[in-house]
Amino acid sequence: MAVSKRKGSPYYEYEFWHGGQRYRGSTGETDKRKAQKVERQKRAEVESGAHRKLAGHTVRDLFDRYYRGHGQKLAWHATLKAHMIGLEDFFGPNKRFVEITTKDVSAALEAYAATAERKNRKNEITGEQTVRAGTPTDSTVNRRLAVFRQIYLMVRDLWELPVGFVNFKKLARKEPRERVRHITAETAKQLLRELGRHVHIALMMAWSLATGCRLGETETLRWDRVNYETRQAEVFTEGGGTRFVDLNADALAILAMCDRNRVLVFDSTNRRKIWEAAVAAVGLEDFHWHDLRHTFATWLGDQANDITVVMTALGHTQIATTMKYRHVIRANVKAGVAKLPTLIEGAVVPLKKPEGKTAEA
Repeated sequence: MAVSKRKGSPYYEYEFWHGGQRYRGSTGETDKRKAQKVERQKRAEVESGAHRKLAGHTVRDLFDRYYRGHGQKLAWHATLKAHMIGLEDFFGPNKRFVEITTKDVSAALEAYAATAERKNRKNEITGEQTVRAGTPTDSTVNRRLAVFRQIYLMVRDLWELPVGFVNFKKLARKEPRERVRHITAETAKQLLRELGRHVHIALMMAWSLATGCRLGETETLRWDRVNYETRQAEVFTEGGGTRFVDLNADALAILAMCDRNRVLVFDSTNRRKIWEAAVAAVGLEDFHWHDLRHTFATWLGDQANDITVVMTALGHTQIATTMKYRHVIRANVKAGVAKLPTLIEGAVVPLKKPEGKTAEA
């Protein structure tokens, strides 16, 4: 029987041709005999025409309908599409949506978690693709589950089409508490001094603290995307789009020190090695490059006293994403608490420490 395993996946997949059309998808089985049984059932359905009973309700048809009518309008549409392609690739484009069960979705998520994720980033200058490998975290797996859930609910509730039972609560993975790490301005200056022998990396670090740009946004910034009139720079985001960042005096001063004879603004040669050595020399532990972005958000929040300002500056599309900073942005809380009405000074009934007792905090 035509069943086989993809590299990195524990599940067998079926694949066969009928009437000049290819049919393929996951069997959801790790045992070859059981997988072959599923393949025979699928083949029999196709040959008998039973698969046409719900014509137009296949995974591909409903995924395409969702993306055209809703998904492509979202700010994170590129990431959404990547998750949809991954799900379709596992289920098979011709699988009927109503047949998808909790077991099927669980198998899709397990296969995704077990397979090294290949992230392709297109170099806007050369057109070449850069591939980065990494294993999806529980948070990333949950995002894929959330994508399927959004489609599932639209199919069931808005389009009123039949669906199978999927226990989303059971499938959700436990995520670690969001990590937010930031440093003080004095520590940042120490890091910059340590990077003094490697000016190109020091400039990248200073830029990150002045703009809140992600590493990828900094590394791919081009001179033709810097607008001195509007004091903005257009950076390439992870999802394949762009966003605008505002340039303060520090950011402009940093640009003035960069080489204008390059297409890309920053030179990231040996960045990781140089950065890790500087962090160790300063004595910082568990401090990563992305924490510069966290530091920018914390500093900005303490100055702006408004979480929505931080949201806009970071390029977040949902306030829920920015709310992870709420416990480190304290300036507005301190200012508000300081302005509470006093019941001590000038009280009508003077408050005195009880004799012979110790006041409790």
